[in-house]
Amino acid sequence: MSEQNSWDTINARRCDLIYKSVYSAITTEESEELERLQQLADDRVRALAPLPIKELEAYMRNKGIDVPDASSAGAGEVRRKVTPTQNHFSDAAKMVADEEGQ
Repeated sequence: MSEQNSWDTINARRCDLIYKSVYSAITTEESEELERLQQLADDRVRALAPLPIKELEAYMRNKGIDVPDASSAGAGEVRRKVTPTQNHFSDAAKMVADEEGQ
């Protein structure tokens, strides 16, 4: 299964669960599954279209706005680089397929 096909499967299941959560009720298991799939979607967006954080920080500093260093204490959430692999999406697609088959 290609990475795009894996993602299509994952995203289709995520969309089904979102639709179901809006128009009816989802189980606790489905809610947990939706949370996992949403995290995968968020990870994918960050990997494929990362926000220009460095450019934004430079712009803010240029405007005299204090920007905390992510490595310093009290800087808030530390950014992490998301680098999903093909297996990351393939494994999730298999999980979705297995859950749909049950």
